[in-house]
Order: sequence, then C-alpha cells, then structure tokens
Amino acid sequence: MLDTEPEIQDAPDAIDLETVKGDVEFRGVHFSYGDETEVLSDIEIKAYSGQMIAFVGPSGSGKTTLTNLIPRFYDPIKGELFIDGHNL
Repeated sequence: MLDTEPEIQDAPDAIDLETVKGDVEFRGVHFSYGDETEVLSDIEIKAYSGQMIAFVGPSGSGKTTLTNLIPRFYDPIKGELFIDGHNL
C-alpha cells in the first residue's frame, strides 16, 4: 500500500506553501465521484482566515465532499480552488 502511487498529483510547477494564512476560495467548482452525477455544481465560496462559516444541509448534500476538496483528497472536475490566492 505504501508503494502505491497517489491518484492526486501535483502540477510540475507546484510550490510548497511554507506558511498558510487560511483564506479559501472556490471558483465555479464542480465535482462527481467517478462517472456518477455531479454532487457539487458551480460552487462559489470565499472564506477568510478567522472567519467562521457553516455548511448546512441534509445528509448526502455534499458538505463533507466540499470540505474534502480543500486538502485535495479529491480534485474538482471543473473550476478552481485557492488557498491564500494559490491555485491548488
């Protein structure tokens, strides 16, 4: 398992962020699991460092999926996600 190549790969010109302020922005983000129907469609969010926000909705509405995009457990199928202005 440790020898398995990760599915999510960094771009060749990716940089390591030494310090992170914590601003998060979703721009037109779409996501689906495999070839299934989109579970997130055209998400636009700006959350600033220190700001408290809440994702509220019924079970299965995409709250966990949305937050799992931030550490790149998954990549969106369309759109962009930024941390402190840096495209993930």
